[in-house]
Amino acid sequence: MSVSLPNPASREIDVEGIVRGIVAEFNSTGYAGEYGVIASGNTLHVVPVSSRSVTGARAARRSLLDREVVIAAGRYTGRELLQIVLDQVNEQQEFQIVMGTVSSSAWASTTLEMPEGSYMARDVLLRINASQLSPISWSMLFEPMARQYYLNIHGLMLDPYAHLHK
Repeated sequence: MSVSLPNPASREIDVEGIVRGIVAEFNSTGYAGEYGVIASGNTLHVVPVSSRSVTGARAARRSLLDREVVIAAGRYTGRELLQIVLDQVNEQQEFQIVMGTVSSSAWASTTLEMPEGSYMARDVLLRINASQLSPISWSMLFEPMARQYYLNIHGLMLDPYAHLHK
């Protein structure tokens, strides 16, 4: 698999186009999983679309974060809200999602006011992300031997090329 990235000093970078190109290149490799890209505001989500079984049959898949969760009205820390989401999503599936790496202490200190309602799990993560001082990135990886998913959350630099613009 080979992907060409633009010059980072260029101000004309089509991030969505780059991500879609990387996903398309991955999908063309023949690996068992196939992914799609969902744009949500200025956020991109790479989500499962299908996978192949050991017999080679392709089956449709959807992201575990497309599950609905119910949140009671209240004020929550980011970490509390994340745990509520994971607890409810885990009730809906065979393999559990556990916290892997969470790199920001802001998750414990940032609070959000949530109205009562049903939300897509991904949308709750987006709300937590919007409350942070800097954007976050999350990934979910499946460990077949442990038979569980690991949710990893990391902070992102707002401009990783800032040193080039000086």
